[in-house]
Amino acid sequence: MTQALPHHPAYLIPGDEVDGWRVVERVGTGGFGAVYVVEKEGRRCAMKFSLRRPVSEDPARTDARLFQREVVILVQLSHLPNVVRLHACGRYPDPVEGHFYIVMDYVEGDTLSAWAERHSPTPREVARLFARLAAVLDEAHRSSIFHRDLKPENILVRRRDSEPVLLDFGAGDFSMAKPLTEGPLPPGTPHYRSPESLRFLRQNRNNPEARYAFKASDDLYSLGICLYEALTAKDPFQPGQERPRLNMEIELRVPPAPHELNPRVPAALGDVVRRLMSKSPHERHPTGEALRRELEELATMEDAAWDKPIHPPPVPRESVPVAVVEPSMPPPVPSTPIRRARWSRAAALVGATVLASAVVIPWVRGGASSPQEFPATAPERSPPPTVRT
Repeated sequence: MTQALPHHPAYLIPGDEVDGWRVVERVGTGGFGAVYVVEKEGRRCAMKFSLRRPVSEDPARTDARLFQREVVILVQLSHLPNVVRLHACGRYPDPVEGHFYIVMDYVEGDTLSAWAERHSPTPREVARLFARLAAVLDEAHRSSIFHRDLKPENILVRRRDSEPVLLDFGAGDFSMAKPLTEGPLPPGTPHYRSPESLRFLRQNRNNPEARYAFKASDDLYSLGICLYEALTAKDPFQPGQERPRLNMEIELRVPPAPHELNPRVPAALGDVVRRLMSKSPHERHPTGEALRRELEELATMEDAAWDKPIHPPPVPRESVPVAVVEPSMPPPVPSTPIRRARWSRAAALVGATVLASAVVIPWVRGGASSPQEFPATAPERSPPPTVRT
């Protein structure tokens, strides 16, 4: 007798099948989602579920909207080599009202922070890695797509070739997309928000109609924070303090430059970080492409300091098994700050083949049967489609 599948995706076990994908193991469960390693026709992938259905008790349908938004954005960007890519999407167990899921390649790798800690890269390697991230952001921004939640946990460094992979676009934005939150600011992680966004929040806290217009400079600022942390293994601000105090610190305080905290960091690379973290967006790099060019130029420097590890070699220890990154779709106001201990968590996720816009829209609106599979080749870049939320 065939055992009935559970109605809730959090209770799937190895051997269960979801739309032809066989569950191998569960690798992460959180308040917003669950992630499993799955296999189909010899292909091993990661399957990420929303733990709430579109008709659940969540009146804002936040989880469903985050999943819908991530799919639509990845349709536009996953032809890029450093962006997570899709295999399929659907709903479970009911093809119309079930929990949303996304299928992506399972790739061994580490979060940016874990990579910096374990690999102890050189300044040259860091510059090249961030040049690739800058190129990805430039492509996204040219299509009016913004990530809006850049942080080390959302940057995977692939183990086999040390290439960065940008993931988790659930909080992202694109042309004509509706707001995800009711307050002035979009979703995001507090200590990666730009000073100008927090200034807008302070000035419009009592204005229910105010909505911050997220820009490329906001993403570049967040990338600068990521680079700062990779070079220093320190937070530029204190994320554990009360939110008003943290916001004011981000608005007003200029943290020490990376090369002042870590003498292994070349001053030229530290200056790039200082520019990215400028309090005024007009003082930052105007585009991701401008940042990419500067980082690529620095990566060609002949000074021997560029080939010395930026951190002392790590103390040898037992290897830690690699797992898929836990779902990290951010709520509008995260309740727990990201601490350095989470840097050592191994991660993995994603890659392969993009979906045509005409395929994704019916699924997002609930008008198509589940699942949706993606074609084998990526289409030419097209304007982002509109999602009915």
